Amino acid sequence: MRRALRELLTVLGLGLATTAGATSIPNDGDFSSIAQVLWGDPSHPAADLLVAQYDFVYGSTGGLLEIGISGPSGFSILFTSASGVIGYLPAANAIGPLNADLVDPSSSSSGAYAGEVAALALNVDFSDAGHLLRLPAVAFGDLVLVGFADALAPANGLSVRELLSIANEILGGGSSVLGISELYDIGEQVNSSFVNGVVSSWAQDHLRIPGTDGTVPEPGSLALLCLGLAGLGLSRRRRA
Repeated sequence: MRRALRELLTVLGLGLATTAGATSIPNDGDFSSIAQVLWGDPSHPAADLLVAQYDFVYGSTGGLLEIGISGPSGFSILFTSASGVIGYLPAANAIGPLNADLVDPSSSSSGAYAGEVAALALNVDFSDAGHLLRLPAVAFGDLVLVGFADALAPANGLSVRELLSIANEILGGGSSVLGISELYDIGEQVNSSFVNGVVSSWAQDHLRIPGTDGTVPEPGSLALLCLGLAGLGLSRRRRA
């Protein structure tokens, strides 16, 4: 009964009254997220939510959702409506960076990678706008990545929001310590972390609620490095 109620509230963009409590590990009912295959399924409630709230969520950008690198320094995909997003998702085929600027495409050179980036952007933006299940003071994009080793270790300490920024940089043709394969794998897991408000085992291992010990995490060092490099590149282009 309680799980059925959570699923209904998730679809409506509402949440049960919950708090982070004494633990930093998310619990069932704390957050919801939507996988790219569900955002793009016209028969699923996620697509209904996208259609109903797209203009509200992206009203400040004139109804435009852009992923990748905006402007002349890289490539991006521009979605002009909910139907444009639904027509693109789920994206398939081999992953890679974009090789052209696109508007409401049905496919791209990025394959499934751009689909995960688009889904991640939707999850972050719809959570920020209060249309996905979330804690009162913590949005989906605020969750912090932990517990990675080897090639994935640079992701430790990043917020989901910072992960999205780096994923956009790589999508548009930029560079990062994290490769496109690593970003794709993490992005896919993050997007599927809280389907129907139920926390996945991956999320229990690798996502944490910030500030539960009274502190606010600093931005991940990798995100700061990418922002610094982006600023340097912009400065050079302006001087050119």
